[in-house]
Amino acid sequence: MQLQSEDELLPDHLHTYAPVVRGIAQSNAEISVRQDGILFYRTSIAPGPFELTDIRPPSSSGDIEVTVREADGDERVFIVPYAAMPLLTQRGVWKYALTAGRYRPPSYEDDMASPDFVQATLGYGLPLKLSTFVGVLAARDYQSEAAGIGWDLDAFGAVSVDLTRSRLKTHIADPIGKRWRVRYAKSFPGTGSGLSIDFQRFTGGRFRTLEDMLQRDTEIAFYGNLFSEFYDGDEWMAMLPPEVSPASRLALTFKQSFSDAGNLYATVVGRRFQGDYPDRISAQIGMNWSGDKFDIDLQASATQRGTRRNHAFLVSLSIPLETAKLPGTLRYETSLAKSDERVVSWSNRLSGSALEDARLTYNLSQERSREEGAQTSVFAAYQADAGRLQAGYEQGRDSRGQSYSKRSVDIAGSVVAYAGGVVFGQSLGDTIALVDAPGYPNVLAEGQLANRTDASGKTIIPYLTPYRLNRIGLDSADVDETLDFKSLTRETAPTAGAIIYAPIQPRATAPQ
Repeated sequence: MQLQSEDELLPDHLHTYAPVVRGIAQSNAEISVRQDGILFYRTSIAPGPFELTDIRPPSSSGDIEVTVREADGDERVFIVPYAAMPLLTQRGVWKYALTAGRYRPPSYEDDMASPDFVQATLGYGLPLKLSTFVGVLAARDYQSEAAGIGWDLDAFGAVSVDLTRSRLKTHIADPIGKRWRVRYAKSFPGTGSGLSIDFQRFTGGRFRTLEDMLQRDTEIAFYGNLFSEFYDGDEWMAMLPPEVSPASRLALTFKQSFSDAGNLYATVVGRRFQGDYPDRISAQIGMNWSGDKFDIDLQASATQRGTRRNHAFLVSLSIPLETAKLPGTLRYETSLAKSDERVVSWSNRLSGSALEDARLTYNLSQERSREEGAQTSVFAAYQADAGRLQAGYEQGRDSRGQSYSKRSVDIAGSVVAYAGGVVFGQSLGDTIALVDAPGYPNVLAEGQLANRTDASGKTIIPYLTPYRLNRIGLDSADVDETLDFKSLTRETAPTAGAIIYAPIQPRATAPQ
């Protein structure tokens, strides 16, 4: 359960600082934006450069993953480094959240405990563009408190400082620890550049998150069951693996956009640990560029832990194979990659689309490496007005050299029932609209990809932005030219989680 302030209710000039995502689409495309694997934004755009300014990430820190899915089924993924100052709040604005729940362990940690917890945070915007916040997290055998302050430096960026203390009530050694954190971020809109710095220092014992404590408890329970019958008292505790405890962490991120067609980014992260655990430093640099004749994606990374070094890289080239003799689109992609485990692989991929509104998408790919041999996959998806059907087949050998084959069939869609009947549609977002245009079947919805009205003129618009004006209705290029353009759409500002009923009654253009 959670009770919290809703930032989306604030007008734009009082809203927290949001990132700007730029790119270029080769065709009618669908843009999906994720943070930490969570899909929180989706929209459809027309061909050409795009700029998204209404993105509100669920977390104020963590890179944003942007997926551009073209009409031919080709997908491009690029990263937008995002490290806004979470402490920054406009003057006079309160931000609060009170949460009570149960911790859910990762799926691979079957033996980890799931304690109940309570968390509370409070922030306030001060004069002189200062912001402050406090927070507390309490669970069985664990408690942490945090406090910090942030400062908007206008043209010089923004900086924040915060302190978090953790305290354990268990028999684990060094139960108390502190983490100091200093963050700085600066964007240069004129040049498309961005810089962020994140420095953390761990003092006063051993700082642990709630998950760190639960992970250590799991290890103690496992080794206790394994060795306690062979040792007297707690002598078996010496068999426990040493607990890795950080001493400091420094992360530097730089990004650069080029004419809405390309991005360059670089990240360097250095970590130092307490005890004899070796220091670790990693660096990653990447570039992607989209053009009329080809797209290219370059990535390289290096990691050093003590005296051990690993390198990895990826080179990908994508070429459109459009021809007037074939309906739809066709694209060829080839790539060469080397992993941290020194496995070199190369792949070829053919993807395309067909049918009205590029509803049918498909791809055939083959990847080959000296260690694992060849892996082949076939995938096809059909996007209907009332759902999506996709099927795939894959065969190859796993890392142990064992042959395998996989088949999959997925169906996704939605059903909305209301006083006027039942409407089938595509997968839903939190806030949706039901367009009702009697007498206009099989008409494309404005701003949508492969989303048309059914036989009765109804369709579902799956993703709306809460508390902002959304324009919904029929695509003017898909109906009779004698109709008045203004009568084909309407604007609505829904609340979060709303289902908006939007009747559309097109009218003929008034005679001149």
